[in-house]
Amino acid sequence: EDGSQSTNERLGSDRLHFPHGKSHLVVTAHNQILPCATIPRRTRQLCTINCHEGEYNELATLLLTPPGSLGLRHTFHGSHNAFSKEMCIVAGLVYLLVLLALFGVSITMGIFIPLLFAGSCFGHAAAIALGLNTTTYAIIGATAMLSGVVRVIYSLSVIVI
Repeated sequence: EDGSQSTNERLGSDRLHFPHGKSHLVVTAHNQILPCATIPRRTRQLCTINCHEGEYNELATLLLTPPGSLGLRHTFHGSHNAFSKEMCIVAGLVYLLVLLALFGVSITMGIFIPLLFAGSCFGHAAAIALGLNTTTYAIIGATAMLSGVVRVIYSLSVIVI
């Protein structure tokens, strides 16, 4: 009984690390390949799934946090070294591919916020690769993605910038 009790306690404590009830299997597969990173200063609300105290999982943070509130905040206003360019590209591609697969399906879903998030991931990655301001290029990437896919009028793109 002691073994099952410790297992239950471990599972209960693991559930506290999962944002919005996401699956443990998804992040475990990614965490076997991707190591945890040290939490940078001034950065909050990062996913600490399968990481030690003071560490977080970059890809889990980008993929498992809601793109509208926390996701855009991480790419727009987060620390410039919080995410690597590879993780930003992977997260942007995942969101873009899911949008491409589900766009023609007759289900209720939004396209505006996921496009903003995918574009901001690509802009953030480009800024890291070029050594530029990540906030500015995340906003430019989000606006470019939204303008290119949804064909919003240019005045709305200027308002977003």
